[in-house]
Amino acid sequence: MSYAVCRMQKMKSHDLKGIQFHNQRERESKTNPDIDKDKSNENYDFINDGNIDYNERVKEIIESQKTGIRKTRKDAVL
Repeated sequence: MSYAVCRMQKMKSHDLKGIQFHNQRERESKTNPDIDKDKSNENYDFINDGNIDYNERVKEIIESQKTGIRKTRKDAVL
């Protein structure tokens, strides 16, 4: 049986890097011993072929939907 987990949360730009490391398994987890690295190849992404930079992608989305000329604050919630 397949299922998907969707999680919505407000985050600052510096928090996105940690989520990226977690989701894409870019670092070995020291706090969760249940992660089976042998099964990581079974994970897949419907949209992206490889790992992406979350900060860069979020900024692209914000810029594409921006209507004003004001610069986005560096401490803005994304």
